[in-house]
Amino acid sequence: MLGVNRGAIHLASEVSAGATTFALQAARECIAEGGRVLWASEEMPDVNRFGQIFSSLSPHQSSLFHAMTIAGSMDDVVSQLIDTAGFLPNVRLLIIDDWAPRSGKVEQSRKKEISRLAKSCEDCAILITSSMYSDASGEQEFKVRGGQLPEYETWKLYKGEMSKRILLRNDEKFEFLLEDDGFS
Repeated sequence: MLGVNRGAIHLASEVSAGATTFALQAARECIAEGGRVLWASEEMPDVNRFGQIFSSLSPHQSSLFHAMTIAGSMDDVVSQLIDTAGFLPNVRLLIIDDWAPRSGKVEQSRKKEISRLAKSCEDCAILITSSMYSDASGEQEFKVRGGQLPEYETWKLYKGEMSKRILLRNDEKFEFLLEDDGFS
């Protein structure tokens, strides 16, 4: 449903629009289709939210979700993801939730490592998420943190009214409802 089954995607999201939920749902869809998921983030997903989204999977299927906390340099994180994807069978999706800091400029070394990930793992889909930021110039409402990454297709996720969410993917616009078990 979400379309995260190929290539490298950078999901830039308005704060609190549901990027982590989107990523968890993409992970659930991948696992339901027989794949394995590697997840990296500074904070583990909320256990209640994880339970809601993964409730349709069996305990065995849920064990195909491998989470690691980002600690240290992005170089170490990317190397661990690449190595793990190389030895675990059937890894089909790599996710780095909040790959960029929420404030300040994204370091070139961090961008370089994110690019290395896309180049090294062409056999599985990659989803990285980041928070967008407001443009003080008034030219655009939101800008993508880290800018355009050549190896990644940039998707944008916005809050709509109430629990509606808007996903801009290339020239297409999709509207979803954000519910307990994810996007519908």
